Amino acid sequence: MTALEGAQAGLSWSTILAKRQHYRDAFLRWDVERIARLSASDVELLLHNTGIVRNRLKVQSVLRNAQAFLNVQAEFGSFDQYIWRFVGGTPTVNHWTTCRRRAWSTTTSRAVNGLRRYSACPTRARRISAE
Repeated sequence: MTALEGAQAGLSWSTILAKRQHYRDAFLRWDVERIARLSASDVELLLHNTGIVRNRLKVQSVLRNAQAFLNVQAEFGSFDQYIWRFVGGTPTVNHWTTCRRRAWSTTTSRAVNGLRRYSACPTRARRISAE
């Protein structure tokens, strides 16, 4: 899903959702280990795939995210163990009375944003809607 969210930046969700199967095929049925090993020549082939958004930075981000995911797995045993530690293994349920009450970021969202350090090429921080 992260790959599709990255592709969506600046485009409509309907555009990306219409390309979902093309993404699944282009990115090896989301096999993270195979994606992490894609080469520069593989990226060039992906940039000619008319079924996906052909933006070099967006394509390369899928590879970097796969590599970061594997780095987290290696350090924590699983991505699941990594991500649940931010909320003590318990889902956070918010009860906002209005949309204005939602925070743009929280302590938890900022901590999760630290995931960038596991990537070979960290991206700049972006606003994350509150949990």
